[in-house]
Amino acid sequence: MLTFTAKERDSESGLDFSQARYLGSALGRFTSPDPANLSVDFWIPQTWNRYAYALNNPLSMVDRNGLWPTWIHNIIVQDSFPGLSNGDIQTLQKASHDTDYVNRVSGLDPQDPAASFVHGMSNGLTNQSPSEAEAEGDSFIADNEAKAQQLQADWMASGHEGISPAALTAFGNALHTVMDRTSPSHRGNQPWYGMNGRRNQARAARHFFGEVNMSNADRNAAVAAARAAFQQTFGSYFSQMSINQPLMACVTTYDSASKTTTKTCN
Repeated sequence: MLTFTAKERDSESGLDFSQARYLGSALGRFTSPDPANLSVDFWIPQTWNRYAYALNNPLSMVDRNGLWPTWIHNIIVQDSFPGLSNGDIQTLQKASHDTDYVNRVSGLDPQDPAASFVHGMSNGLTNQSPSEAEAEGDSFIADNEAKAQQLQADWMASGHEGISPAALTAFGNALHTVMDRTSPSHRGNQPWYGMNGRRNQARAARHFFGEVNMSNADRNAAVAAARAAFQQTFGSYFSQMSINQPLMACVTTYDSASKTTTKTCN
């Protein structure tokens, strides 16, 4: 975990400094409880353990600051668009999150099996065919990309520059589906049965922990799909801008005592 998260290790204690608290890598847990209540989710029992690292799921999640895990969708967004500002990244991440838990499609709860096409899955309760679910998902993606394009055109026509926040939100809705389709637990429009009943809750748990099987190849595929969707929506210019790392301002200083040169960038 130390190598992956690039945290600083205290050589005396052997603990890793994670900003909000210390992590005991050898134990696979934090040495103090989570100081933030925002990480508690009633529906995910793993969040009830205030000492756990990344919900005991370090292959699918990473804890960047010792407060709460960053879900795999957020990591893919960050990896896909390193040239976007932090605000733009957060807009995309929120839109993706809301597609999972907030936004209703045709009045349906986001996790309703009838809305499973939004997540690259099929309705397991009606034995919906994968091809039918894929067609519905294609339509959802196309509608949101078209909405993003119109919002961006209106933004530019009114004299603004850059990417419209509203357009990013619309695109983020489509992006969630694009990313979900690359997941091992979704790929091929696998059936979703919802959360009603013990059997379906057990299926949902297997689905959740199936995400840990996302390999580097899977993540690279998700990044490639995300970038392709972004270019299709906003065009080559904005696509290139979103991928290129922003230029950093650097200052070089010379220490006459030690005769060393230090370069600091921000």
